Amino acid sequence: MLWFYGRKRNYIELIGLKLSKEFKIEPDESQGFPSAVKYSKLIEASWASKMNADEAAMQIAVSYFLYLCKGGSFVDASEVLLRIENIIGYEVPRNLIREEYWLEFSNAIIEGRQILGIK
Repeated sequence: MLWFYGRKRNYIELIGLKLSKEFKIEPDESQGFPSAVKYSKLIEASWASKMNADEAAMQIAVSYFLYLCKGGSFVDASEVLLRIENIIGYEVPRNLIREEYWLEFSNAIIEGRQILGIK
């Protein structure tokens, strides 16, 4: 049973690393980042739905992007969007993000882009 907790801990650490290194999002330092409780719920939901770490990090980054858009933090949202789009250009063609999740993420990105006034 300990192996289960080790795997989950590694999963959580990998997501945090991806958010920090790839998306340049620091969960404890980024303006407007979801509370620790909401962050934990996002991690738990991604674990329960068997998302890989790339999908989970993208889900959290896209959620953060949409949160910034809806909150009027357009400059920060634009910076996050740029990083998301760069990562999408790498991950989607390599099938690191499954189609079922990509559709969900892309709809949220479209919504955020509309709020920002970007086509």
